[in-house]
Amino acid sequence: MSDGVLSASLPAFNIEVLNVNEAPVVEDQNVNVDEDSSLTISLNAKDADNDELTFEVTSEPLFGQVSVVGSSVVYTPSVDYFGSDQFSVIADDGELASQPAVIIIDIKPVNDAPIAVDDVFTQTYSETMLYTLDVLANDSDVDGDVLRVMAVSSDIGSVNIVDNQLVYQAMQGGPEQVNLSYTLVDQGDEVAKANVVLTITDQETEQLPIINAPDTINVDARGLYTKVNIGVATAEDIDGNPLAVSLINSSVVFKPGKHNVYWYTEDSEGRSRVATQVVNVNPLVSIDKNTTIAEGGEYTTALYLNGDAVSYPVIVDYVVSGSADGNDHDLITGQVTFESRRAFISFTSFEDSEIEGDETLVISLVGDKNFAENSVQTITISEANIAPTVKLVTMQGEQMQAIVGKQNGEVLIKANVTDANPLDVVTLTWQSELINTSSDEHMFSFDPSVVSAGIYKISAIATDNGGTPLSTERSAYIEVREELTQLDEQIDSDGDLISDAQEGYRDSDSDGIPDYLDAIVDCNVIQQHVEHQRNFLVEGEVGVCIRKGLTAVNNQSGGVLLFSDELIADDDAVYRGGVIDFIVEGLKESGQSYQLVFPQNEAVPENAIYRKFINNQWQDFVIDDYNQVHTTLGEFGYCPAPGDSSWTPGLTAGHWCVQITIQDGGANDADGQANGTIIDPSGVAVMNMQNTQPIAESDAVAMPWNSTLAIDVLANDSDEDGDTLTINSVAVDFGIINIESNQLHYTAPIDFLGTATIQYSISDGQGGSANSMVTVTVNTNFAPSAKNDSAETDDKTAINIAVLVNDSDPDGDALTVTSAIVDSGSVVINADNTLTFTPQEGSATTATIEYAISDGRYTASAKVTVTVTKAQNPPPPEPSEPVSKKSSGAFTFALLLLLISTATMRRRFKY
Repeated sequence: MSDGVLSASLPAFNIEVLNVNEAPVVEDQNVNVDEDSSLTISLNAKDADNDELTFEVTSEPLFGQVSVVGSSVVYTPSVDYFGSDQFSVIADDGELASQPAVIIIDIKPVNDAPIAVDDVFTQTYSETMLYTLDVLANDSDVDGDVLRVMAVSSDIGSVNIVDNQLVYQAMQGGPEQVNLSYTLVDQGDEVAKANVVLTITDQETEQLPIINAPDTINVDARGLYTKVNIGVATAEDIDGNPLAVSLINSSVVFKPGKHNVYWYTEDSEGRSRVATQVVNVNPLVSIDKNTTIAEGGEYTTALYLNGDAVSYPVIVDYVVSGSADGNDHDLITGQVTFESRRAFISFTSFEDSEIEGDETLVISLVGDKNFAENSVQTITISEANIAPTVKLVTMQGEQMQAIVGKQNGEVLIKANVTDANPLDVVTLTWQSELINTSSDEHMFSFDPSVVSAGIYKISAIATDNGGTPLSTERSAYIEVREELTQLDEQIDSDGDLISDAQEGYRDSDSDGIPDYLDAIVDCNVIQQHVEHQRNFLVEGEVGVCIRKGLTAVNNQSGGVLLFSDELIADDDAVYRGGVIDFIVEGLKESGQSYQLVFPQNEAVPENAIYRKFINNQWQDFVIDDYNQVHTTLGEFGYCPAPGDSSWTPGLTAGHWCVQITIQDGGANDADGQANGTIIDPSGVAVMNMQNTQPIAESDAVAMPWNSTLAIDVLANDSDEDGDTLTINSVAVDFGIINIESNQLHYTAPIDFLGTATIQYSISDGQGGSANSMVTVTVNTNFAPSAKNDSAETDDKTAINIAVLVNDSDPDGDALTVTSAIVDSGSVVINADNTLTFTPQEGSATTATIEYAISDGRYTASAKVTVTVTKAQNPPPPEPSEPVSKKSSGAFTFALLLLLISTATMRRRFKY
């Protein structure tokens, strides 16, 4: 050191620089959200000391609610509110807090859907059988929009829309109570649905046939649809003769819920009658798959019904167990109530400072309900880092859709990211061949007008900052078309009472099938072909979603089914029941196994194998503890639920249903990663032996009622290679069917009259198979029909009356007169089945002859009205031939001779 004149050296010394903690900084933000929607806002916070930050809301919003989740906040506006709102939040590093950051939210107005309220009407029977129903009278719209009835349906009869009202056309002899459904739309194109119950009172039924429907049936569902033995209705005419009965809707396969089955009969006079039978199918109840959560946070697990309940509410008991106790969570044994097809159980997991390792919380559904295989959920409470979750939503305009038009505006892919560890900070990166034009980390956008038509993959990778950082990747597959074809306002392709134009290309469940072709709301169910809305459905375990695979994005079926020319050929195998291509997304834990079932388009052949398409080549499905193949007989187009007790290991020839169990990241997962996503395709096959498939032709047979019939269905089936054909499976909707000596033996139900449908499959023993159907008409001897007659004579003249001339028999059986009585005079039955009437002398009168006819088994009756006048002249000689009858369509004597001659010839040639 120096004073300017002299200098000196000082001994060595140390300088300690003390760190001064700086307060963190949180940036103000302006964000947008739609009315009645929630928004997750990532907080932009910095801390010069890299301290761990916590966040707190210091000023609550006036028109909504906000909660802190890790380094984000979730804002939800009040119901139906739109406009501006704001709140303040601070960051705290443990010593210092930031200045409040102001988050300003612009809530954009959104057209609210109208409210459709169920209706109950009672109207008196009308001879026109037309009933007008003003269903809009109790419906409303919060925006004040004018409402319009868009579509309507009825489960029996017919219904039309006239002047914004329903006009129902009932059937003669129809049920007293009928069910209808309708859809209404507001001026903003939002829709709502409601149901209608119409009761028709004071119907005249005295002259109608009598029909007795079977009793109400209560069954438990075994899958999405369940075959039910509903019994057989019986019917008779007013004379007590049996009549044929048929189902108006011939299906005996029902989804869960309450159903009306309508039995129909008609007598020989054309008078019809309908009876109603109730079938109640209790849905399967299940709970989410096993999952892992972190300490400290609120969690919700979902319970599911696989269809509508017969009635609501449905109350389900559950029991809580596991190694975790009241110090780890606040969930206790209790009940959950279903008001619709989904219910929830919520609880809080407590955070503590102890190192305890993983603990389990087990929720078991108990009681007398119809529980599915997934009736127990194990929740692992872990202190380890848990990977974030990502859900992608693709939008064009204001609509969720993965099929976009080049000229329809910007495409946005939004990533909704959550993390079970509340203190984790998650970063998001995007990968795609397309250029991202968005500055928002949680959004990818592109202009479709500057790219070629085709299919594009866009992936989002969410990575947390846990002790061992973990990542999750999700991908969206977007089909860019040159233009989107205008959809028709008059067509409802999926039958959901919403027109194709109204639904557009929206994809509400993100399964790759636009809504106008997809009436299925459960994301664990998907169509094989878009033409099938109720059969040939692929079903996975609940709580996890299925979508079309990459190969199936633009396929011919529109669903997950692939045709032979849509995938690289397999030189070693031939696929018989169909190849399916799907992606399973959102498994609760990475590395889980997932069960999925699907009906085969052809029954499983002999010597079948299951094949997988991985790395652009086909290979056998790998079987181990976590990967399995099962089959069950099922029905043509319908299968039991995943995990049902009927599934058996392996591929059994003749079975219609296949269940595969695939492990995420296992040998059969095409992406090879344990990432919560499973990628297919796969299918049932036989080794390629250059075998020609057999051909099964349909058959139609008739049989008497209350009998058994042997049907040689193979007689018109064929095999080009000359292979021996065998029947390997069979099913029928009514009655009992068995395979005996390579023939079908069908036994009709007792007193069943109508049509039964048999579905059968055949095998050539060389891996070839085919299927077809047999239509069986079960007949009985129908009653004859007798028509009233009239005749004239005087009180001195006996006449012969040919009463059979205008009577008939639907089976063509010969008729005889079995009895005749008269209230004045006398009547005699002649050998030729005519009647000789002798009047009472002395007065003019009207005589009534009551006669009965028979076809040998059943009878009918009618009347002859004879007008008797007082004779003015002496009576003529006794007639030698019958006189003409005065009735509807009078017959001459010559015509009578011709008819008798024809009947005689018919007897001669009748076998």
